[in-house]
Amino acid sequence: MTSEQELERALREQAERVIKRVLAEKKPTGENSLKDIEGMAIRAGERFREQVLDYLAQEESEAKEEPVCEDCRRRMKSRGKRKRAVVTEAGEVWLERCYYVCPECGKKIFPPG
Repeated sequence: MTSEQELERALREQAERVIKRVLAEKKPTGENSLKDIEGMAIRAGERFREQVLDYLAQEESEAKEEPVCEDCRRRMKSRGKRKRAVVTEAGEVWLERCYYVCPECGKKIFPPG
């Protein structure tokens, strides 16, 4: 399976989970106010956005070799995975990615970007 096919499969699985949550939250037909409907739609969009962002960022960080320090040009060493809140244009999300430290100068990064 190609990377694009794997990505499509993973995103479909995420979307199906979000859809199941919407259906679990939904009151019987005729009992949902416009405010209820709007809230479900907003929460579903936020959940899917966070899951897509998390999946794509994780995929990017795993695809790259150990980064090179921008300051001293030495290859940085992984210190394992860390979870971190990252503020993006889409809002704050929690990402778990490899955390790197330069053995020469001690600079730390949490890629990508």
